[in-house]
Amino acid sequence: MGTLFMKNIRRKAITLTMIVLSKIYFTVFCWNGNFYYDRYFANCRKVDLFIKNILRMGRIKIYLKYKLFCPRREKRNLISDENKKDVEKLKKDGYLKIEKFVSPDICDKLILLAENEGRDVKYINEQDAGVTTYRYLPIDNNLAGIWVNKKIVELASGYFGRTVYAAMYPHYHSITSKSDSLPTKISTADSQINSSWHYDNPLYLACFILLSDVDVNDSHTQYLEGTNRCRNINLYQRDLYMSDENVKATKRKVAHLTGKKGDLVIFDESGFHRLWNSKGSSRKAIKFEISCGNDINMNYEDIYNCLSIGFKLDDLDSKSLSYLSGLFPQKIKRGYSYTRREYKTMKEDIYF
Repeated sequence: MGTLFMKNIRRKAITLTMIVLSKIYFTVFCWNGNFYYDRYFANCRKVDLFIKNILRMGRIKIYLKYKLFCPRREKRNLISDENKKDVEKLKKDGYLKIEKFVSPDICDKLILLAENEGRDVKYINEQDAGVTTYRYLPIDNNLAGIWVNKKIVELASGYFGRTVYAAMYPHYHSITSKSDSLPTKISTADSQINSSWHYDNPLYLACFILLSDVDVNDSHTQYLEGTNRCRNINLYQRDLYMSDENVKATKRKVAHLTGKKGDLVIFDESGFHRLWNSKGSSRKAIKFEISCGNDINMNYEDIYNCLSIGFKLDDLDSKSLSYLSGLFPQKIKRGYSYTRREYKTMKEDIYF
């Protein structure tokens, strides 16, 4: 009788363990929800909210799913000798600047492309600190040469140590500051959030081509050097932002991501950074982002817009097509929808 009782106990324990493990597996490895903080916790119950706020599961999931357990790692010997030094600097500091990446003449043509051919402004943020404009662009030869540039892809791949993907379509990114940045302790308006010290998506690189000269007196991005090597997991959403006093206490160097017209600036968005606003100044740039496969922003309107003036995917090699495969799906494994959520569940080359 005792033996039968113990067998039942063991059977129930094994069943319970399998349920818990399967729950962890499907939650951590199979869930493809939106990891942005302001929406991720919107529908959680209070207990779930408390636990996930402590563990910050959204960020941990990304690191586990796309970095630690990804089978497709890039071999170090695939990084050319000319790029190894830049990759090591990017790993060490979290940012990299390459001077004269494109000519000033190409910058002028990109500005004209944005003003004359760009799709209607997709997002305008007009609040106390300034006006931020995003204008998504059709792809011409100049823009294609930047966006699908083999050096940039190799730098990103070497930095993350695995295959990378274009995560967002290239867009014209314009900032016009209406006021100076406030000290963080009195920065309460939503419009000042980007000018507070913060971090964004993990496993995400932001790339900027400066379309005009930017110096330390102009509005520009500041980066807290080396914080890309920290796993920035906060206990509460508002802890996402760091005060000026805490920045000084870290004794880390504040890097000013400035440069001349045509310079390329790359930085890891998981490190602490902020927009430093200078009243009356503006910054114009071409921006795009690269990820390890997480948070691919596929959009059918942007697909149509990108291809509207002659950019042809058929002209690209297989590696470039793979790099763009999240934004321009070449094949569909199952389903017929192109909505963002359904697309994430059917793209076999990027998502588990």
